[in-house]
Parts: sequence; structure tokens; C-alpha cells
Amino acid sequence: MQVIIMQNKRNKIIHKAISGFIATAGLTCAEKHNIGGQAVIEGVMMRSRRFWAVAVRKPDKTIAINVFKQISLMNRNKIMGFPFIRGVTALVENLSLGFRALSYSVNESTGEEIKFSNKQMGISVAIALIFVVGVFFVLPTVIGRSFSAMMPNSIVYNLLEGLIRIAF
Repeated sequence: MQVIIMQNKRNKIIHKAISGFIATAGLTCAEKHNIGGQAVIEGVMMRSRRFWAVAVRKPDKTIAINVFKQISLMNRNKIMGFPFIRGVTALVENLSLGFRALSYSVNESTGEEIKFSNKQMGISVAIALIFVVGVFFVLPTVIGRSFSAMMPNSIVYNLLEGLIRIAF
């Protein structure tokens, strides 16, 4: 299997990011690194605090790897770091990053260039947020309230609603 490293204008940043991702895989690394990721079409996306990378299998069975610099809104704007706003900002940033990684993987895995406009990405993020809020907040509350008449007190009701949230 051949690995292709796609390079952009920031060759040094790409090298440092790749070195950082490789260094975090070692057991002797003394620093704590927060790294997460998600599956994308024919590949994987990994994210650290400052970089994110996507590795995708191309139609010719090679693997394309690209590394991007990530600057969080919370680091650029102090207001975005406040507790409630920080959570909402992180959710929107991660949804947006997930969509970008998915669109990159679609482009690489199909061999075609499919470009999404900012409006299309915004609509996709809005639909995803509506879906998440509906499934994980509204639906458990509606189901829990349908059983509220049978609950002897609020503690049992809250436990039931929590179990419903876990089930979803």
C-alpha cells in the first residue's frame, strides 16, 4: 500500500503536525495530548488542539493524507470561552469540521471534485443541530412526559427521563 502525503503552502506545519500525531502514538510520550477523531468515507479524520488530518483511500487504492491547521474560535475570541457559550461553540465547530472532513473524503474517495458552498454547509449544520436536539433532548422529554402521570414523584420521573436519554 502506498501513502501519498498531499502538501500545501505550509509544508513545515504539515511536517510538524504529522510528527505530532506520530509522537502521540508512542508509549514514551510524557505530554498529555487530547486527540479525537471520526470515521469518514473510506478513511479517518483525527483532530488535536491545533491540527486536524484526514487519511482517505483513493480509487487507485493509494491513501491520501492531508493535514490542516485548526484555530478555534475560543482561542480567537475571549467571549467564546465563557462556560455556556464555549459548549455551543465547540459543538458548532466540531459539526463544521466533521462536514469538512466528510466532504474532503467524498472528493478523494470518488476522484471527483464536489464543492459545497458556505450556504450549503450552513444548512447542513443547521439540519444536524435540529436532528441532535430533537433526538437527544425533545424526544426523551416527550416520552418521559407521557409517563409522568404514572410517576410517584419528580425523582423517579427524572431517573426515567435520564434512562430514556441514555437509550437514545
